[in-house]
Amino acid sequence: MIRKPRFPQVTAELPDGSKFSVVGRDAETLLRLVEKGPRGLRAFDFPGGPPFRLGAYVFDLRGMGLAIVTDRE
Repeated sequence: MIRKPRFPQVTAELPDGSKFSVVGRDAETLLRLVEKGPRGLRAFDFPGGPPFRLGAYVFDLRGMGLAIVTDRE
């Protein structure tokens, strides 16, 4: 029997009251952003190594209406 990988699914509510759902790496990225809070998120904060498309996941979340700030070091 082949097992399918389980992907996280998150349902969130924006300040304007609208709701949206994300699945997979986008959901995992959103969970990590909420967990880290103002300290910020680095690619190496993910278990098992950095996701190589972290910027793409953040881009997708911004497209859903989230205000995510990127600080360059």
